Amino acid sequence: VAKMYTKDHNNIEYIKINFADFEQIPQVDSIYCLALFPHFTLYDIFTHLTELYNCLKPGGQLFFDTRSDQYINFKSNKWLADTRKSVKIPNYNFTNLKYHNTKIIKQMIESVGFDIVNIFDSGTHSFFHIGRPYENNK
Repeated sequence: VAKMYTKDHNNIEYIKINFADFEQIPQVDSIYCLALFPHFTLYDIFTHLTELYNCLKPGGQLFFDTRSDQYINFKSNKWLADTRKSVKIPNYNFTNLKYHNTKIIKQMIESVGFDIVNIFDSGTHSFFHIGRPYENNK
């Protein structure tokens, strides 16, 4: 799907990887991981953040999102209906979408060594713009 939407851009390269095995990826200036981390456990997110850190050049930027646990309201089933809608399967009660606490993700980001540029909460999602520090800032 991504290739279809980016076919007119000649500056994008696609590399198929196995779980958190990024050795074949050269260091790059920026990485976008949208609609990926909402399917990951906290362990998966930490593992991928650690590997993605190594894929970025010093000063490189990473953009990703998670589903926000602040969106869940058990008095209202809106979050459940929205989750079902997002997987586009009627009457489907199971999804691999994970809802995460933004504060925990922020602690994880900092423990890996990233600098936080911006965190934006849309209600359903938290969006993270983080960067690998330049070497002389460590």
